[in-house]
Amino acid sequence: MQMKRFKRKDEVRLRRLRPTPDNVEDYMEAITYSFEAVVRHIEKLETEPEIIIVMGDHQPPLYKHNTDFTVPMHVMAKDKRWLKAFRAQGFKSGMKLGYEEDAIRHEGFYSLMVRALAGPGGQALPPYREHGITTGQAQGE
Repeated sequence: MQMKRFKRKDEVRLRRLRPTPDNVEDYMEAITYSFEAVVRHIEKLETEPEIIIVMGDHQPPLYKHNTDFTVPMHVMAKDKRWLKAFRAQGFKSGMKLGYEEDAIRHEGFYSLMVRALAGPGGQALPPYREHGITTGQAQGE
């Protein structure tokens, strides 16, 4: 699944890099290192986590005319019922990325996470708030 960037601007200017064998290889090495670091960290924890969320970094400016700031996101849980809310929001099973039209906004993630954790317990589910909650917004609006 991919998440849309938190702060949006109408105009995004990025310095583009021309993909070369060197910088593409460096990028792939950086991705490999990042995943290995996450796995090592999880393996060293004294208690296995109940839920793990891995959010990717913004993609490098190697792609022509790409001003999209979506990032890949993976949610892994011991209790598969926690994944129901994420799947309802367009997340895919496995490590496959979802579709851009299913991307969620960063500010909506917290409410989605709360829905996911409340679901298996039978509690009334709070609303999914795509745009998050603004300062001073009353609860339940």
